Formats: sequence, C-alpha cells, structure tokens
Amino acid sequence: MRRSVGFALALILTAGGVAPAALAATPAAPESCRTIPVDADAPLRADIARETFGVDGTGVVVGVISDSFGATSALGSTVADDIANGLLPGPGNPCGRETPVEVLRDRTGIPTSSDEGRAMLQLVHGIAPGASLVFAAADPDSAASVREAIDLLAGFGADVVVDDVSVEEDSIFQRSLTAETIARETARGMVYFSSAGNQNVEPSSPLPGQDVTPINGWQTSAYRATDCPAAVAEAVQARGFSTPSDCLDVDPGNTSDATLGYSVSSHAELIFQWGEPAGAVTGSFVPVVLQAGVPLDVELKPLADGTSGYTLVLPRADDDLDIDVVVARVTTPDAARSLPNPPIFLMFLQSNLGWAEYTRSEGEVLIGRSSLGHNSDPVVISVAAAPFATPLDVESFSSHGPSTHFFAPRTASDPSAVLDTPEIVSKPDIMSVDRVRQSVLGPDPDATGGRQFSGTSAAAPLAAAVAALAKSVDPSLTQEDVRALMTTTARPAASPWASVPAENVTGAGLIDAEAMLAALAPAPSPTPTPEPTPTPSPTPTPTPTATTPAPTSTPEAGPSRLANSGMDASATLPLAIGAIVLLLVGAAVVIVVRARSRRR
Repeated sequence: MRRSVGFALALILTAGGVAPAALAATPAAPESCRTIPVDADAPLRADIARETFGVDGTGVVVGVISDSFGATSALGSTVADDIANGLLPGPGNPCGRETPVEVLRDRTGIPTSSDEGRAMLQLVHGIAPGASLVFAAADPDSAASVREAIDLLAGFGADVVVDDVSVEEDSIFQRSLTAETIARETARGMVYFSSAGNQNVEPSSPLPGQDVTPINGWQTSAYRATDCPAAVAEAVQARGFSTPSDCLDVDPGNTSDATLGYSVSSHAELIFQWGEPAGAVTGSFVPVVLQAGVPLDVELKPLADGTSGYTLVLPRADDDLDIDVVVARVTTPDAARSLPNPPIFLMFLQSNLGWAEYTRSEGEVLIGRSSLGHNSDPVVISVAAAPFATPLDVESFSSHGPSTHFFAPRTASDPSAVLDTPEIVSKPDIMSVDRVRQSVLGPDPDATGGRQFSGTSAAAPLAAAVAALAKSVDPSLTQEDVRALMTTTARPAASPWASVPAENVTGAGLIDAEAMLAALAPAPSPTPTPEPTPTPSPTPTPTPTATTPAPTSTPEAGPSRLANSGMDASATLPLAIGAIVLLLVGAAVVIVVRARSRRR
C-alpha cells in the first residue's frame, strides 16, 4: 500500500513534467560503482528500506571501534583500493561518496592488527552509503583503551557507535567501567551496538549419553562448599595464598563434586570471576587446574579495573588436555558489604572443547552462558550472528546470555550496593548476518575481490548501519527507541538447542530494516481541502513550520509529506491538472494536489 501510493504520486509528477528527485536522498548509483555486492541487503531487507523510505544514512555519523583501520597493505585491498572500488567513501569513490573515513586513532605497526575495523566500516557503508564514517582503534586487551575510543567518538559527534571488542577484565556480575561509559553516552543521545561474541562452543566429542549442546560457560548464582581434592591446598599455598577453607561444588544436581572436567585445546585461556562489588572486594578465591589429579603449572593473571578474578593460560601440549578445574575459597567475603557465597563464572576463550563433564543447567547452575562484560550489559544493543544465506539459523559460535547483575552500578545513589533481587536480562537483543563479503579479512578473494567476513564482528556493524537509516528518518531516536523498533519488528528465529531459550541465543530475531522503518514512519493521511469560495482576492495561507516526523499514526499540520518514501509531494496547479488529465486520476487526488500547490 505504501509503495503503491508513492509510485502513483511519482507517476503523476513525471507525467506533469516534474522529475520526482525527492524519491531518494541521493541518486541511485549504478550497480558497477561497487566491485563487491552488499550481501546483507537482501536478508536484512535494507535495500527495500532505502528505496521505500528514501533514506541512505545521510546526516548520521557512524563510529566504529575495533583493532585497526590502515595497518595492513595487502595487494588490492589497501584503503586507496577500497575507495576506488566503491567500498569506502573518499575522493575518487565511483559512487560519488567523496567524504573519507575520519580516523581519530589507529594501531599501525602492531603485528596483531588486522584492520577488522576497516572491514566493519565497509559493511556499514554498504547498508548506509550516505552516513559519515569515523573510526577509533582500541587495544582488544585493554578495557581502558575501549573507553578512550568511546570518548573520542563521542567528542567527534558520533550518533551511532558499534564495537566488536570483548575484554576479559570487564566485570560480568556488575556494570563494568566500559558499560558505565556507554551508559553515560547513550543518556546523551548516542545509540550503541556491540557484538555478542564468538565464544559459544559445542562439544566435538561428547561423552556417551550427552547431547550436542552449548558447553562453554559455567555459572552459579551462589557459591556452594564441598571438600577440596588433596592436591589443591598445596597448589594454592604454592602461589602464596593461605590454606583454603573449602572448594566449590560444581555438580548442578544433589551430589557433591569439586572437579569440573573438560577436554580442551592446548594453550587455552580460561576466564574466572567471582561476584563482589567494585571497591569492596573482601573475599579471595583461587582457581586450580588439575591433570590426572596433579596441579598444572598455569599462568594466573589478575583482572584489571577492580574486577575480582583471573585469566588462566594453560600450558602448550601436543594434544588436547583432559583437565579438572577446581575453585578454592581462601577468604569468605564480608557479609556486611558483599555476598558471603558469591556468584561464580568460568569460561574458555575461543577454544575447542572436546567434551564437558556437565552439559545441562539445573538449579542455580547455568551452563552455556558465554557473553562477557559490556557486550552483554543491559544498556548495550547486543548483536548475534547468522549466515546471510540462511539468516534465521544462528551461527553455532554466537555467544549466549543472559546478563546477570548482582550489584548496583558504581554510579548509583548507593554505589555498588548488593541488589535485593539480581537483575537478569536476556541477551543478545537482536540478530544480524555474517559471512558477508568485504576486501580485508578472510580467505582468498572471489572473482569480485570479496572475502568472507564471519562472526558477530560482521553482524554488529550491519545492525548499526540499519540504525543509521532509522536515525536519518528521525534524528531524535534514542538508544531505547532504536532497541524497541528493532526488537518489535524483527523476524523471530528459533534456538537450535532445547537447553537454551531463543531469547538468549537469537534475541528478538533477525533485523528487518523495512519493517523497522515502516513502524517508525507515520502512515500517509492527506488533509482534506474545503471547496474554494469565490472572493475578490485570495486569503494568504500562513507559512507552515517544518516538523520532524514522530512515530505516531497522524502527521502534524504542515506541508504534506509522503512519510514512508521521504518524498516531497508538492506540485504546481497547472502541472497537477495536466497530470490528472493524462492519468484520469480521481477527484480526491485532485483536491490533495491543489491543496499542496497553494502551500508552496
């Protein structure tokens, strides 16, 4: 209905000799102006949204935070090549997009820099080619670096920001300092997206009788005590701690077990956190890794930012390691300021897991939660990934929620207070697509020069680009406005695992850009014009005041606009009459066109 109205009006204007230039924010570029197609357009219905509503992100500034932008110089995929191939804006862009990416900070000369940020910017440009782009690099091992990047983008005036950085020192049981920074900026009008993460793991060799189900991530809402294995006390003391009083019972059922068994790849990293409020950590818990009952020599690194916990790095080996993880309690947290039996979380970082001893959530134990820190904070719009070719089938590695906070934010009126009831929020919020082509990352390029970009790092910038389309319709949209629009118009997608509900795997479902913008824009509602009364001289009409369309069903008074196409519907009286004669339009359309003519 909306497209047929827009098409009819365009046809009337064309027949009357008026070119409907306002049908799109910019003239459509020829297909040849980009060497690599926009794979995400069809599954996200972004191409239909741009055409139907006449938007391309113009007027919106999109910021990206990732590892680097211009650190690599692979033949055929330099920044200059990307511009010449229509994949990034800049002087010489064949699509006419001449404003280059503003790089506020980069990380060149670092061996691990991959220019993933440039790949993300290419994806944003494909969906929202009119948006201005800005980049700020962040060290993926430093939460402070991520916060600095957010501040840089906020200072530049970014309207929409997306990051793909998961930092292990981000606290998961309380809002992290990074999420505090995001909350401050979203309160000021920024819209913020983050990749959900790629940490979900299914067992490659499940134990007999076990289902293939998510096994990475073990969490309990309250520490339960049991006796420690014989070798643990000595291992804890060898690290300079006091003798532990007891160990964590990891069995989700009614029996007791102090050893959490896994088969894990060599040199794997393990994140361990226990829940205590920032600035009030009084307890002490020490993780120990056993192999055949003997403590392994693992690297134990305390987490930064006041987060209670450690990163453990397992030793290198020729084969996978069969290990047991034990958590020993050395000091009980102060009940007056914290939780004496705090929540506990363990998760491996991007490791292959052959099997896990426990695979099913039960009671206070949650198995399979694999999202970290600010990426799963309630303030962020967290994005899961599905292949663009099968966009309702979530990627098996896409991280799961929920987010669970036991303590108030550090900025609350009672900073870091223990919450009466834990705040549990389903995450991710939404699903986008990955395995999309760009020129920077991935295996050997295809005939277009495109390389496949997989992961939630690809899905998140596409979601941010859709938000840019919405912000170009209504710049006043807030973080919660965008979240509500995206989630209420998404296409539902099921969880492939009975053990994990869809809301913690795919969120509200797959983004539908056309439906999102349709929900945002008011439906066309022509204002009837009374029959003219002959008078000696015409009475002038007051000049209307321009307004920003609001998400209501009835447009405000003022010059009529076909809201769902972004097209100005004015025409002169003679042209309108000529158009009506040529197309035999009914009397109702004549009245609308004449009314709009008088307002010019």
